[in-house]
Amino acid sequence: YILHKGIVEGNIAVGDTVQISFDEDRRRKIMNNHTATHLLNFALRKHCGDADQKGSLVTDERLRFDFSYKSPLTTEQLEGVDEVVEEFIKKNDIVYAKNASLGIAREIQGLRAMFDETYPDPVRVVSVGIPVDKLVQDQLPQQEA
Repeated sequence: YILHKGIVEGNIAVGDTVQISFDEDRRRKIMNNHTATHLLNFALRKHCGDADQKGSLVTDERLRFDFSYKSPLTTEQLEGVDEVVEEFIKKNDIVYAKNASLGIAREIQGLRAMFDETYPDPVRVVSVGIPVDKLVQDQLPQQEA
């Protein structure tokens, strides 16, 4: 489920030991833009209700967020979306990520998944500002004292 694309110098075969490297500055920019697509999705759903993500493109230089909605967004909706995203950015919350069982992850309130995609079990859960452990713990049955 994880695909990395790169350039191979020479030949490699199964069982070979390899050394990899990546551009950390470029990767950080891509991570920030990827997180921003999730913030946009959240903000659109908050201000437009049934806005539905159709795709996205994320690079180190920009992001594109494709979505459908029943009508053009109003100025008020655009301002509301902008405000929500800007507030998240200003707060500069920690972005948490952790694997969780698919069954538990599906029960996490507010979790947004692309329903036409197939997810592995366990699945990687990402949260802005709330530790994934807390989200998972809130979904487990409470033990009696």
